[in-house]
Amino acid sequence: MLRYVIRRLLQFIPTVLGTLFLLHYLTSLAIQFTGNPVRAIFGDRNPNPQVLEQMTREFGLDDRCLTRKFDPCFSLFGERLNNIFLHFDFGQSLFPQRAVTDILDDSVWYTARLALIAFLIEVFIGLGAGVLAGLRSGSFADYVVRIATVLMISIPIFVLGVLARQFIGVWFGNIVRNDWGAPDWLGRGVFGAAYKPEYPWLSLLVPGIVLGSLTIATTARLTRSSLLENLRADYVRTAKSKGLAPKRVIGVHTLRNSLIPVVTALGLSLGAYLSGAVVTEGIFRVPGVGFTILTAVTRGEASVLLGITTFLVLVYLTVNLLVDMLYAVLDPRIRYE
Repeated sequence: MLRYVIRRLLQFIPTVLGTLFLLHYLTSLAIQFTGNPVRAIFGDRNPNPQVLEQMTREFGLDDRCLTRKFDPCFSLFGERLNNIFLHFDFGQSLFPQRAVTDILDDSVWYTARLALIAFLIEVFIGLGAGVLAGLRSGSFADYVVRIATVLMISIPIFVLGVLARQFIGVWFGNIVRNDWGAPDWLGRGVFGAAYKPEYPWLSLLVPGIVLGSLTIATTARLTRSSLLENLRADYVRTAKSKGLAPKRVIGVHTLRNSLIPVVTALGLSLGAYLSGAVVTEGIFRVPGVGFTILTAVTRGEASVLLGITTFLVLVYLTVNLLVDMLYAVLDPRIRYE
């Protein structure tokens, strides 16, 4: 197991470097074609050349490669890697002028709460629906689960997010607040159209459901198909022939083996949460990592994008490593050498 973990950790290096270089090159191309982003700080005013040069140097944008189109800027990339991994310096943002580490520290907890709500929704609803459909294959409940999951997969998250905000946050929320006279925590907290700082958890329920819808359908269908496959396996028939109780056959033998591919999907769902959070947080104005990325993209802030992407890539790789190690817990026959 230890050798496997070390080998996986070594595989982190090319993955992280490749991801960061691709993002570095894209942001460098943006600067090469659109010009120095520091000029945007001054708006319509003409900045003093010396002040502009000094601020450009402070933000690490004074490399001459940024003036040559299609230049990969290898020296600038090496300097950024040195600052990130050796000095834990992710640079500064332009609007406002803050350290990227401070911005990340402020925003990551919003995304963590949102992802936790989405994950719990995926586990309880997705797994529950998949188990129900798998155990009652061909029944009315099975058809309902399959039709519902197809519909959920077919609707893009940006469409679902806008519809949820309009009908739940605005239309139904106005009914709850004005006609029903519901308390503030329910009317503005749960059924609000945007994130409310005074209700840090309640106002994330609707965005969490929207974000969790990305993976609920996949988890439900995967659980159903895996459970049906294992119910027809020889070891299940052997357990039944020995006279074991149905609950033990399903809960201990069948369901445990059926969860191995589902655990993989649950681990990979973190990537869907991180990408979907950009859209979801933008729609519901949640000041998390996704909203920060969206803001940085519109403003062309390369240092913010590189810093946050480095953090997200490391989190994603770590979660996938933990998922792989969890296989040995679910199935003792699995060993890593």
